[in-house]
Amino acid sequence: MRHHCGWSPDPDGVARIISDPDVPVYQMTGEQLSAMTHSGDDKRPPVILFDALQPLHPKWKRFAQAIGDCVSWGWELGTTLSVAVDIKLKLRPWVWPGEFATEPYYGGARVEALGKSRGGWSDGAFGGAAAKFGTKWGALARIDWSQRTSNTEHDLRKYNGNKSKNWGNFGCGGADDRGQLDTIAKEFALAEAPLVNSFEKAKAVIESGYPVVVCSDQGLSDKRDSQGFVRGQGVWYHCMTFAGIRYDRPGLLCVNSWGNSWGLENFFPRDYWPEVQKCSAWVDASVCDRMLRQDDSYAVCGVTGLQRREIDWTKGWEIK
Repeated sequence: MRHHCGWSPDPDGVARIISDPDVPVYQMTGEQLSAMTHSGDDKRPPVILFDALQPLHPKWKRFAQAIGDCVSWGWELGTTLSVAVDIKLKLRPWVWPGEFATEPYYGGARVEALGKSRGGWSDGAFGGAAAKFGTKWGALARIDWSQRTSNTEHDLRKYNGNKSKNWGNFGCGGADDRGQLDTIAKEFALAEAPLVNSFEKAKAVIESGYPVVVCSDQGLSDKRDSQGFVRGQGVWYHCMTFAGIRYDRPGLLCVNSWGNSWGLENFFPRDYWPEVQKCSAWVDASVCDRMLRQDDSYAVCGVTGLQRREIDWTKGWEIK
C-alpha cells in the first residue's frame, strides 16, 4: 500500500451500538427502504451531492490523510455534504460553517464512543463508533475553537496528522480538553445514522440527499475506464464516502481521502468540478454491494433525520 487506510473492523462493536436503544444508529427496515425508494428511468442525469457544496464552498479541495484516520475523513465529508444539502434545501436557516473537521471524529470514535479513557497510539477506528460519536456527541466545523475554549490545541482550521494521532489516544479535544469540545460538539449532533448495507439502500438515501460513509476491505483500481468507473481490485481496509449515483450504468460515486487519487482522465460528466474529479470515481453497483455488505456503512442524516425528499435534480434544489 502506498497510502494510509485505517478502518479497523469490529462486528461486535457495531452490534453493541446498533442494539443500544439510546443511540440513533440502527438497521434500516424494509418498510423504510420502500418509503425512501425513488422511481425513474436510466436516462436520468447523475445525482452528485457536490452540486450543493460548490456554491457554498467553491474553493473546496480534498486533501490527504497523514495517518490511519480514514474513518474520520469519511465522516467529515459525509457531514459536510449533508449540511450543504440541508442548507440548499432551506431546511435550516444556517450560515454555511465551512467544511467539518476530522480530528474530533477520530478522537471521539476511539475514546468517547467506546467509553474509554485512552484510545492508545495505534491507528484505526470502525464506522459504527464514529456514527455513535456523531449522533450522541456531534460534529465540529473546521474553524478556530480556541476562541471559545482558550486552548490553542482547539484551532482546527487546518488538518494536522499529529493532532489526529494525539486525539486518537486522548479523545476529542486532546489531553487538556476537560470535556470542552465534547460539550460544543453536542450543539451540532446528527439526528441519526442508519446502517446502509446494500446498493439499493445507498441509492435510496443518496437520492434524498444523504451521503453514505462506507467502510470495507474492498480495494479499487487506480485508473478509470472509458466510462469513468474503477474496478474492484486488491484489499484496502479503508473508509470512503459515497456521494452520487449513476443510472446509465448503475453505480455510486466513491470519494477517497488520498488527495488527488484518480486525476482528471475519463471522469463523467467530463466538465464536472475538477477538484471532485481528482478524488472520486464511479463504482459499479455489484462492487458497491460487496463493500456495503460488510455492515459498517451509514447514511449521514444531518440534524433533520432520515426522510424521503423529492429533489428535482434537473432543476438544482427546487422542491417538487
